[in-house]
Amino acid sequence: MKRWTKAVFATSLGFLATAPACTSRARVDLSIDAASPFLAPGETGAMTLRVGNRGRDPAHGAEVTVVTPFFVNFARPVPPDCQLRYENPDPFLPEVLICQLNGTIAPGEEQSLAVPVTLAPGGPPGRNSGTVLVLPAAGSRDTETALSDNQTQASVLRLRQAGEAPPVGNPVGIYLAGDELPISVGSHSVTTLTVGNAGPNATSVPVRVIYRTPFFTNIDADTPLPAGCKMQLTDTAPNVPEIVECAVPADLKAGEEQRIRIPLALVADGPTGRQLGWGLAASSAPADADPFAGDNVHSIGVLMLTGPSASSLGPDTKGASLAGPPVRWTAEAPPVPSNGVDLAVSSDNVTVTPGSTASASFRVINRGNVATRAPARLAVVTPFYANAEREGLPPDCKVVVSNPQPNIPEVVECSIPAGVAPGQTVSLDLPLEVLPGGPVGLGAGAMFVAAGQGDVELSMLDNASRFSVQRSASPIEPLKDGVDLWVSNDQPVIGLNQPRSVTLRYGNIGRLPTHASSELVYVTPFYVNVDRSAPLPGGCRVQAEHRDPLIPETVVCAIPAGLIPGEERQLTLPLSQVPGGPAGSLAGKVSFVPGAGDTEVYGHDNMHDVNVIVVGN
Repeated sequence: MKRWTKAVFATSLGFLATAPACTSRARVDLSIDAASPFLAPGETGAMTLRVGNRGRDPAHGAEVTVVTPFFVNFARPVPPDCQLRYENPDPFLPEVLICQLNGTIAPGEEQSLAVPVTLAPGGPPGRNSGTVLVLPAAGSRDTETALSDNQTQASVLRLRQAGEAPPVGNPVGIYLAGDELPISVGSHSVTTLTVGNAGPNATSVPVRVIYRTPFFTNIDADTPLPAGCKMQLTDTAPNVPEIVECAVPADLKAGEEQRIRIPLALVADGPTGRQLGWGLAASSAPADADPFAGDNVHSIGVLMLTGPSASSLGPDTKGASLAGPPVRWTAEAPPVPSNGVDLAVSSDNVTVTPGSTASASFRVINRGNVATRAPARLAVVTPFYANAEREGLPPDCKVVVSNPQPNIPEVVECSIPAGVAPGQTVSLDLPLEVLPGGPVGLGAGAMFVAAGQGDVELSMLDNASRFSVQRSASPIEPLKDGVDLWVSNDQPVIGLNQPRSVTLRYGNIGRLPTHASSELVYVTPFYVNVDRSAPLPGGCRVQAEHRDPLIPETVVCAIPAGLIPGEERQLTLPLSQVPGGPAGSLAGKVSFVPGAGDTEVYGHDNMHDVNVIVVGN
C-alpha cells in the first residue's frame, strides 16, 4: 500500500496541486455511504460500504479509510486488499483500516466493500459511530473534483442484551462535551473537552479521555499537549486521523468538571464544513459504575472554513470554552425492569442527487424479552434541504411538521404495529425529496422510536439515532464574490430541572457584507425544548412549538444585514430537558443561510448537527 503524503495527496486531488492539471487526468467525483449493523457485545457483523462515482470520467480504483467506533475492532482476517494502518486490542481506542478498490468505477456506478467488525463488551448501548473516507487511488492520475461527499459516518448499533443488568460499583455519572470551533487553512485551533461527573459519588479511579481527530486534521505538533495527555496514534497522512489520550485523576467529585484543551492544525485543504471527530470519557476500571454511559461517547468535530476572510477570525474563536456551570444529579440510577420491550432503530445512509427522490430505510428491532402490546412511535426529522415525499409515504406514516422552506426540516411520525416479538425487526422505507439549492455533501437526519402506552422500555439508550443523506452532484465552481456564512456551536450539558443554553457562533468569511437579513435556524433534539422561563434573543422566535418530546421545536432568528467580511457574532438560546428521555448525546440541528439578494459562495459550513449532552434522566 502506498503511503499518503501531503505531496501524493495534493497530486491525487488535482485541484489542490499548484501545477495545472494534465489533459490526461480523469475527472472523478467519488462518494461513499455505509450500512450499519445491529450487534450485541461479542458479535461480529459487516459494515457494508458503497463507493460511487458521479464524475465525468471513470475512476481507476479508489482508496478507502475506515475508522472504527469506540469499543469496536476489525474482525480478523481483514478483507483482501485491506491493510491495518493502526491496530490496538484496547476497546477504548479506534482502529484504522485502509482498503484498495482496484477495479474501474464508471460514472454512475458503485462498488461495495464489506468490512467485518466485532463489538467489544463494555461500551454504552446505542449508536456508536466511526467514519469512512474515499479518495482516488494513490498513484492514479484521477482528479477528485469535489471532496464534500467523500466521507460519512459508519455506525454500529450496540444492542442491549436481554436481562442485561446495570453495572455494579461506585455510582458515578461521567460525561463528555466539547466545543466545535472553526479552523481555516494556515491557522491553528483548540478543541476544549469538558469532562464532568454528575454524581452521585466522586470517582475512585482515573477517567480515560480519548479524542480522535477528523480527517484532514492533526494534533498540533508545535503546541505541547496538556499535562496527563499522550499521543496514541501519530500519522500525518490527511486520510488518517490522530488519537490522543488524556487522564483525569481520581476523586473527580460530583458536580465538578475539568477542561482539556487539545491543539489542532489542518494537514491539508480538506472539504469545507463540519468534519467529524469523536471523543470518549469513561472510567479506567470497573470499580466505578456509570449507569448512564450514553453520555460518554459522541462526536466532537471542527468546522473547516475557506474564503478570503477565514484567516481574520478573532482569537476568541480559537479555543475559548463556552461551557456553563457543571450539572449534578443525586438520585441513584433507576432499577431496570426484568421484563419488557427494548426497542432500537437504525438506518442505512442514502446517496442521492439534488432534485431527485431517494428512499431511506429504517429498521426497528425489539431486543426485549416480551412482545410489544401497543403500537410504537417512530419519529423522523429530515435533513436540511430534504422533505418527505407525500405520495410515497407508508400507510402508517404522516407528516406532523410540514415546512416548504428548505432550511427548516420536516418531521414524519410512523406507527409500528403492536406484536413485535423479541428479536424481530420491522422495516419501512421513507421516500425523501432532496431539494435543489443545498450544499453537496453529507446531510444528517434524526430518528427516535418510543414504546407504546403500557409497554415497559428496558433501556432508552438505543432508541435515538441519526441517518445521513449524501447529496452528490457534479461539482460547481465556487463563486468568488458574495457572502460566505458559517455557524458553529458549543455542546451544552443539561440535567433534569437544570436548564442550560446552547451558544451559536456565526460569521461571514466572504468578500461582501450581507445586504439582507439572514436566517439562523435551530432545531432542538428529541426530549429537549426551548426553555419558556428565559427570554429568547432579539429577533428570535419559536416557529414550531411542541410539547410532545418526540417532535422537536424550531427557533428562527433574523440576523440583520451588515454582517461584514471577517465578522463573528454569537447568540445564546435557552433550553430545558423534558423528563422521560434517554441520557447521552442527542442531536439538534442548526442552519445559517443568507437572505434574498445575497449570494452564498460556499454552503458547506452553513448547516450541521448540534449535540446536547443529557445526563441522568
